[in-house]
Amino acid sequence: MTITQDMIETGRQCTLILDDEALQSITDYIYSQWDIHGGFHGRDGRPDLYYTLFGAECLDILKQDLPEGFSDYLDKFGNGEDLDLIHLSCLGRCLALAEKEEDSQQQQRKQGITKNLLEINKNNDATVYGAFVTRLALEEMEQIIDDTGVWNNDLEKLRTADGGYAEQGLGDEGTTPVTAAAAVLKSEIDSSDSALIDWLLLRRSWMGGFHATPAAPVPDLLSTATALFALKRLGHNLTELCESSMMFIESLWHENGGFVGHMAEPNPDCEYTFYGLLALGILAPLSTGQANEPES
Repeated sequence: MTITQDMIETGRQCTLILDDEALQSITDYIYSQWDIHGGFHGRDGRPDLYYTLFGAECLDILKQDLPEGFSDYLDKFGNGEDLDLIHLSCLGRCLALAEKEEDSQQQQRKQGITKNLLEINKNNDATVYGAFVTRLALEEMEQIIDDTGVWNNDLEKLRTADGGYAEQGLGDEGTTPVTAAAAVLKSEIDSSDSALIDWLLLRRSWMGGFHATPAAPVPDLLSTATALFALKRLGHNLTELCESSMMFIESLWHENGGFVGHMAEPNPDCEYTFYGLLALGILAPLSTGQANEPES
């Protein structure tokens, strides 16, 4: 199972605690973010590949069809020659979600996107997030390349003085989403890293969520969902975190069906809604007593 498939299957566990009305509300919100000209809306109200990926993955979690015109929207970007690393990885992952039957044209397109991804990684300084999104894209396109560098030996070069990870390993403090991404990569490479488990747990807030950094005034949904997913992948028992984390996540559920990023954020979006579904899916089996948790 790929990392993305694990996230999708985990997110689907949210149905253990969300009734049909709640699921329909979230579904309606996601479809409402689809632009008539193609693509899901970003925070500026315009379609964007990054948010299109999250919108599509929300629908995958909810087992709903992609909007009509989804593939046509992707076709506008070709092999992504003009895209940055993040949007190029999103294109590859969206393409994997959109395809119904494999054909030679699709395979050639995947190979073109893969070539462009590896070229960007080769010509730019290594980052944890860059390594993470590249790996996800390659996995989903079934284009696994062994010599992709940063998620092997180079990953340790990006560790910060406090034991976490930050982009390019700069500074003394890691950030929770980046450290969580590194932890997930490490879970693919070797066994559980107890030091990373401890690091992530220190970022937990009394409010139930996780802070992005020790100085962050409030916990946020991105940090919370990524930390929970990383802890799950590292084999940590999440039972003690379940109730308070669930209350925090539900507090960020907007009346229109989407999720916001933190308490001071008024507007939901597809990205935060994906992380809301993922986090609820992680916790739902625990709250309903249907999980087989490790003993750690």
